[in-house]
Amino acid sequence: MEKISDCEEKVLIIVYRSKTAPRMKEVLVDVNWTYGRGWKPQTVSTFLSRLIRKGYLRAEKRGRDTTFSR
Repeated sequence: MEKISDCEEKVLIIVYRSKTAPRMKEVLVDVNWTYGRGWKPQTVSTFLSRLIRKGYLRAEKRGRDTTFSR
């Protein structure tokens, strides 16, 4: 697998620690609160997309929402 950046790692940790497959909005809130960031939704979405492309995460569409898991 490709290496990931520090920012991608922060997002990955949030998803892995979640008890259920989180939605993007939940990841955004958790990463901003946990790490004191002020990331916008597009920024987190970009990191999630990169993690999916690199093989670290999977995305599942559920109605209007997308959830993320290992």
